[in-house]
Amino acid sequence: MTTPTSLTFREKMSGPFAMGVTSPGDGARQGRLTDWRFVLHAVVVVDDVRAFTTGQRTPGRLTGEVELPGVQGRIPFTDGVFRLFPDPRAEAAGGSLLMEYELTFHHRGTPYHLTGRKSAPPRPALVAPVWVWRDTTTLAVRLHRGNGTDGEVAGAGVLRLGAGDLARLLASVRTPWADGVLDSGQALGAYARLFTQGLARTYLPYLPWAGKPPAGKPATGKPAAAEGGVV
Repeated sequence: MTTPTSLTFREKMSGPFAMGVTSPGDGARQGRLTDWRFVLHAVVVVDDVRAFTTGQRTPGRLTGEVELPGVQGRIPFTDGVFRLFPDPRAEAAGGSLLMEYELTFHHRGTPYHLTGRKSAPPRPALVAPVWVWRDTTTLAVRLHRGNGTDGEVAGAGVLRLGAGDLARLLASVRTPWADGVLDSGQALGAYARLFTQGLARTYLPYLPWAGKPPAGKPATGKPAAAEGGVV
């Protein structure tokens, strides 16, 4: 049996965060005042690129470490989940859901479950495509007590991927188990196509020559805030 071609990369995101709030936007504002930051060091593993980029849409895996405000050292986690454009019909805060992150870690015997979303909120037609970089590098996070999203929200914030972090991410991309250069190139191409097609589906309808925005998305007015009031 042929081993499926996999793809891996490392991603580091960090940003202002606060305990005791439920909104990522509120957590980011409070975190900036207190200089509290949450850092996510993640390794994304796509075990089967074909299944990940076709109709099966098998999610990727997340492993790595987190840094919490007030906690010395990094806290490891395993068995996290990464979804890229999980469902074209899915919406986040009235806009399009781009990526989802979920992971569970333990601190002092207590489990915590982190959920993160990158989304494209509704915006005026002329400016929506300008926000591609911000949308794809901004992760609104909520930290739940317990092993899932049923637990109370213990904290929230906004993490971002900087230009340097993106360069390191791209340099870390690997295709383990690829059957030669051609197979590796096909795997990278399939992932890149999924990414660009998802962005095109999200943003191209906003362009002036594409006609009116999708139903429910404003054509004029101020840009809407991202999930949780992300700023």
